[in-house]
Amino acid sequence: MPPVSAPANRLASAIRAANEVVHRESWSRPDYAGMGTTVVAALLREEMLVIAHVGDSRLYLVRNGTIQALTTDHSWVAEQILKGFITEEEAERSPQRNIVTKALGVESSVDVELTEVPVKSGDILLLCSDGLTRGVHPNDMLHILSGSEDLPAMSDRLIVMANEAGGDDNTTVVVVALQDELQGGLWERLKNDSSRNESEGPCIGGDTMPETLPQAATLLVKLHGQGSRHIELTHETLTIGRKADNTLVIEDAAVSAHHARIVKVQAVFFLEDLMSTNGTTINGRPITRHQLHDADVIAIGQHRLVFQENAVASTAAPTPFVDLDRTTVLRGTDRTPDGPTLTVKVLVIEGKTDKAEYPLTKQVNVIGSQDEAVIRLTGWFAPKSAATIARRGHSYSISPSKGAKSLLVNGTDVVGQQDLKDGDQIEVAGVTLRFSCTQQTKNIPR
Repeated sequence: MPPVSAPANRLASAIRAANEVVHRESWSRPDYAGMGTTVVAALLREEMLVIAHVGDSRLYLVRNGTIQALTTDHSWVAEQILKGFITEEEAERSPQRNIVTKALGVESSVDVELTEVPVKSGDILLLCSDGLTRGVHPNDMLHILSGSEDLPAMSDRLIVMANEAGGDDNTTVVVVALQDELQGGLWERLKNDSSRNESEGPCIGGDTMPETLPQAATLLVKLHGQGSRHIELTHETLTIGRKADNTLVIEDAAVSAHHARIVKVQAVFFLEDLMSTNGTTINGRPITRHQLHDADVIAIGQHRLVFQENAVASTAAPTPFVDLDRTTVLRGTDRTPDGPTLTVKVLVIEGKTDKAEYPLTKQVNVIGSQDEAVIRLTGWFAPKSAATIARRGHSYSISPSKGAKSLLVNGTDVVGQQDLKDGDQIEVAGVTLRFSCTQQTKNIPR
């Protein structure tokens, strides 16, 4: 994997922080269960554009009379196109075209795709949600974006076109033109502005974080068997681990080679566990990613780190006393949030398959004879793809594949998409299945 630049890491960290907030809200309120969204964001650094996206929101580049998508959808149909199973025209008509394989807030962590491309004066950028791309062809977008209208008028025209095409989904559009100013070039102007304003670029969604802390935050470090010392958090990233390439090296076999990192997103610091073997805790609770607050105690094995936000004046409230020699009890490395745990599987009642039951652990679960099918049909005439069971948050739905002869749920033909509930009977391609979804509530002791 190529190294990630500091601006790209900064943008990805902001999206991961948003993912944590959305995911926490979806677990905390029953009416938000299954909540998720998509995002595309761009950050401009001199002549380099950093793009981050999750899901099927897109970024297009208009240059020299052409339009080009700079992102690839995280969707089921996009994966099928890449594998050569369907064409782009078939994807536009597919009942599975609304199934995304990545989304913001659905899981506790998210894999953000990053791209860096050079741009120049005269380029036009279009960031948009799938409400636009489902109904408006890129050539029609190009016609609007190549006109003489101002940017707000272009955005309005695109939204009107999406609504006229059916308006099946919410439509968000951001149009950005990169142009030289009369006095000085664009890039020089951005360099001059960067010292005054660190707001980096357009993003579909999101709030602005505070720009600067009064003083640099510090990390009070007490490694087991050693004295205490302070590290000023002056860089955007501080890595922690056993290997020598980390900022903070901890020579302990219980610490992973690259165990965790502290990331600064504008004026906010986050701690991320890097899939370590023994986990990372804050104030005794296991975390995957967590915003740091003053006096938070980070535990990595027997080692303690205390995050400190330096006060502006001596009249500020003193930092609470933290006993670094007290042992913090770890509760294992289970980092799932409090709330219901779903066990979802499909049981085979009748027909030829390679197993008697199948746990549904993926976001998209294909029923068919192809090698990548989750529910593998083994009959002589079984289709490569008969149907798809998709997960969105805590809910599941099933839809027939293109060309499938029949899909029944509880004896009723399914056209398009059908939500599934515990005990539903599925009949497809000569096989009868039962959908099972059981829920257990998991409470972690405080």
